[in-house]
Amino acid sequence: MFIDKSFLKKCGIYCIKNTINNKVYIGKSTNIGKRLYSHKYALDNRSKKQENNYFINAWHKYKEVSFECFI
Repeated sequence: MFIDKSFLKKCGIYCIKNTINNKVYIGKSTNIGKRLYSHKYALDNRSKKQENNYFINAWHKYKEVSFECFI
């Protein structure tokens, strides 16, 4: 999984980076770990209500292993 356990209950700004094409998603949260799990669930289930089409398509094209997160 691309989510590090140390992110749980941390607040701040985070980045989800596609290591293939170097595109990034920048976000902020009061609980980064919970928010990243929410992103993963929405992306896996192609939830267009929570994620944009570009992010969803890249997630399914390049697979989870091509993404990394950092604070």
